[in-house]
Amino acid sequence: MYDKDNPLLHHPSPLQETSLDYIVDNLSKICKTETTSPDPTGSSSNSGELKLKFKDDQAFFHTELSEHLLMRLCEKKKLDDLVLTLFNSETTRLRHVKLRDASKLSVKGLRT
Repeated sequence: MYDKDNPLLHHPSPLQETSLDYIVDNLSKICKTETTSPDPTGSSSNSGELKLKFKDDQAFFHTELSEHLLMRLCEKKKLDDLVLTLFNSETTRLRHVKLRDASKLSVKGLRT
């Protein structure tokens, strides 16, 4: 139904922007938390740590989309060390990264 007083009908949000907002606002629904397997040799310092992964194992974000997702997470103040583990070479590609507010990130989180 047409509503001339509704500005969304005149200036709808782009689908990509709306989709990214949905992902950012619903990370707990589309992602799962896993614990990294202990390294039997003890050489890995990451063993037994929490890691965030998409529930859909075939999910992949190309570079531009990955960078926009990272930026939206940062803008909405949802970026922390655990969420940053979502960005790995299996599911995302990052070329240029700018974080305006990295206050919730530790040095260890930035190294992932």
